[in-house]
Formats: sequence, structure tokens, C-alpha cells
Amino acid sequence: MMQKDCAIPGRVGMLSMALLDAHGHRYRLTVRAFLAQTTNVPLILGFQDCLEKATMHVSYPRQEAWLEFD
Repeated sequence: MMQKDCAIPGRVGMLSMALLDAHGHRYRLTVRAFLAQTTNVPLILGFQDCLEKATMHVSYPRQEAWLEFD
């Protein structure tokens, strides 16, 4: 059972977005995302539609992360 203070109210929606790299290349996609009812939490992208199309690289010690699309 989930504690009430651990829940984030919101809903799943579809986002049309464009990712732009440092070289000006644009990658357009439509993804499912969790849309919280507050701006106090980050946007949560789902695995389906976005992360299944890219490799995610994360370096927590260097505080950097990026997506690599084929």
C-alpha cells in the first residue's frame, strides 16, 4: 500500500517535443509523459515512446546525462 504523502497527483499525457543537440540537429518525437499537477517535480518521461528509441547515459558524479539516438 502506498503512503499518501509519497503519491504525486497527475495524469499520463502525450507530448510532442523536439530535442536539439549542440550541433543544431533536431530530433522530433511524440512521447507519453507523466504530467504532475504541480511544477515542484520534474517532468517524468516514460520508457515507451522515448527511452525505447535511445540509449540513456548518466554520470551522477559528473552531474550530466544525455540521450543518444541511432
